[in-house]
Amino acid sequence: MHPTGAASLPAAPEAEVQAMHSMDWLFKKERIYLLAQFWQQVTTENKNNRTNNLRNTLSSAITSNRETVSYLHIMAIEKAVHPQNQLIVTH
Repeated sequence: MHPTGAASLPAAPEAEVQAMHSMDWLFKKERIYLLAQFWQQVTTENKNNRTNNLRNTLSSAITSNRETVSYLHIMAIEKAVHPQNQLIVTH
């Protein structure tokens, strides 16, 4: 028995063109998806870099403030112990 019906007939040229357009749409959709995925990754990396930069800046500021406070604390103690000395702050 031979198969009959649309499945056994060769595809009409219009159907081939339609299938090609469908594949173009699929490839374009895939490119857009990949581009979106790429930008999401870039955005996440930039966000992580900004977070790390802010963390480092904050850490440096805290360290600097601790050093300044320590220096001023030492100077205050020095002034209390030796009130006759005139303090010249050079920090």
